[in-house]
Amino acid sequence: MPMGQNAEGEWVDFAHSCPKCKRHLPLPEYTEKHCPNCGEFQRDPMKPPEDYVAAVPKVCPNCSATCLPNDKFCTSCGEKLK
Repeated sequence: MPMGQNAEGEWVDFAHSCPKCKRHLPLPEYTEKHCPNCGEFQRDPMKPPEDYVAAVPKVCPNCSATCLPNDKFCTSCGEKLK
């Protein structure tokens, strides 16, 4: 992503465009605002969506190894995970 400094000296993403109408909207000037062309809300791309739920790693009941949330079996001992 092409970055540069705006008139205030802030680093901005000059390549950002509205996902709906594709109008060029440099960040951070249009972060958390509505597109002046189509009205689409421009959320901060560095913030997770409001409905985001962090994945919690699984812990193997047999060997206590930390496993990925989607793992069905422990990668260390092969125990089935809940």
